[in-house]
Amino acid sequence: MSQDRARHDQAHPAYGITEYLRSDRATQWAQSAGDYEMAAYLLIRKGNIAYLADDAHTVIELATAAQNAPGDIDSKITALAAQQEARGWAMINDGDRCRRKLDTAAQLLSTPPNEGEPTTTVYIQYYDLGVLEDQSATCFRSIGRADDAIAIFERRIADSLDANLHRDRGYQMAKLANTVLATTQPEPERAAQLGLACVDLSRQTGSARIGKELRTLDATLTARWPDQPDVRAFREAFTTARPAGNSSRPPTMLLT
Repeated sequence: MSQDRARHDQAHPAYGITEYLRSDRATQWAQSAGDYEMAAYLLIRKGNIAYLADDAHTVIELATAAQNAPGDIDSKITALAAQQEARGWAMINDGDRCRRKLDTAAQLLSTPPNEGEPTTTVYIQYYDLGVLEDQSATCFRSIGRADDAIAIFERRIADSLDANLHRDRGYQMAKLANTVLATTQPEPERAAQLGLACVDLSRQTGSARIGKELRTLDATLTARWPDQPDVRAFREAFTTARPAGNSSRPPTMLLT
């Protein structure tokens, strides 16, 4: 899921709480109006906020609730909730449950809608097997399948050469940087070079996703390879970078 224009809670301490409360109220309103599809989507959105806060158990609970929502729910929303639950299981390294939920999401996205099934609502139209593949790679990295994750990230980076996709490309590169350190043969030089290529983009866009990956990368590289020249270059660039523009008010959080 994408936080493309959101800044991380460390930059705006009250942001995550505020957005969570807004989503909570919106969920209550949707349920009161009988719009269970919107309520399910908002549960996933709340789970996304929990994901950014590294709260795996809340991610799982909210995703499970979204999958159990009453009424005629768009299968894409159910698939997105299954993917979200998979991410929660990956956060606590439960590979079996993670893979089962990824398979559930893939099956739902691969199944043609039934005749007469409501048209997919605009806020979920973007969600497809390509997005699921990206999130699967993130999960694979967490559950010890780094080589599978690398193959997916490299392919998606190659597919995002369009200038309009530079933000997504930066996020993929930042994730790849962390993933090449999670293999049996880590590549700190490559990881640092990938991270360095993402620093300016992170500063310019204020992307929470890229920033979070780069913080993780910095911590790992500094702890394990502090004297490697490329690591020092990345750390210097990363620690001196500052978000561009006025960050006094965070932009609207988007969900992916």
